[in-house]
Amino acid sequence: LIESLSSENEISPAEKLTSTSVHVSNLEGLKKLLKKHKGHFNPSDFLDILKSALLLDKERHTAPDFIRSSKKEPSEADIMKMSVDDDLLAMISAVLDLGMQKDQLFRNLEKRLLSGIGEAEFSLPSAMSFVIAAKRAGYGLSQEIKAALKEVLITQMRDIDSANILIAVLAHWDMADKEVSRAAVVKTAELLGSDMSCCALTVGEMCSLMNKLAERHIRDIRLLPLLAARITEYVYQFVVFVISTRLARMNKYGKKEVEVCNSFLSDVLFKIGSPSSHVSPSCIDQTGTLFDAQIVCEQGSSRLVPISKWGNSLPRPILFFGWGQTRQIASDVPRTEHNALLGWDQLSIRLLRAKGVKPVVVLHSDLSILSSTAEKVQFLRKRILDSASQ
Repeated sequence: LIESLSSENEISPAEKLTSTSVHVSNLEGLKKLLKKHKGHFNPSDFLDILKSALLLDKERHTAPDFIRSSKKEPSEADIMKMSVDDDLLAMISAVLDLGMQKDQLFRNLEKRLLSGIGEAEFSLPSAMSFVIAAKRAGYGLSQEIKAALKEVLITQMRDIDSANILIAVLAHWDMADKEVSRAAVVKTAELLGSDMSCCALTVGEMCSLMNKLAERHIRDIRLLPLLAARITEYVYQFVVFVISTRLARMNKYGKKEVEVCNSFLSDVLFKIGSPSSHVSPSCIDQTGTLFDAQIVCEQGSSRLVPISKWGNSLPRPILFFGWGQTRQIASDVPRTEHNALLGWDQLSIRLLRAKGVKPVVVLHSDLSILSSTAEKVQFLRKRILDSASQ
């Protein structure tokens, strides 16, 4: 069970690239950009080139070669003027990921890192991205670099408020480093909280932490029983939650129309936001209302906010109603929420709005008159915006 639930966090978000200001959609566009540029790039612009190369050439087949052949990398003098900070680490990480550690560019970057390691200012996410890239490329960290990174890990780990970086530290940092392991144990206990109501971890994160602690042979007599108890408690609640939600969906839609609702979710809603990161799954509200999904939007926009950044925001439920959940009314009368929904559905929506919740109500008839998926997605975006002001 722990293995299956922890898989979602085995590849840490610490590895993910940040966005780039280079506006090219393919490798050919990147090649043209390199060819068009006169002289050497400055370090910040070249970092964007490297990030774009990593994003566009997932298999690293051609990007390293044409970057080398362009000879547009920053000069050694420009590199030696760089601050020893996150940008320098990001450039070294990108060069390692592109398999260019034998190039002169890498030697210049390494030289700058070592020359200024005493005054380095790194963030924990950047430090871990570098550690992961170095481990993947087989690059051994010198004692000076390792000491500086360890200082970042120990001092900044206490300030993190999520498990992503913590999992990355346990997975990729030196297994024999007991000091970092102890700091990770303390932080894990802090994130677990005194009970489930103040636990800052998902069950996937708890299971990943359990796995990583076991791999490092950490057997803390206080932490491990607490972690195991939290996982067990969550699983019991989760099983009841899943069964009750599934029964509620079947009760509302029946066997046939549950597929209609699923099609709406997969073909329309999930085109706006991913169910793994931006759309919360179906659940039953405290009012007894079945939510088909939940979202949080940016102010005055239909753009979805990632679940990890919801914080104290009040989620907005998506309420879908098929033909079987609406009244049959005259064909020449426009079907709306007010004349098509049955009494108890009207009541549940009023209760939600009385609580300050702004539900997004979608009728099957709204979508059936639209021919293409693009039109349906556009309709849903407009409905999200319009219902925000109700």
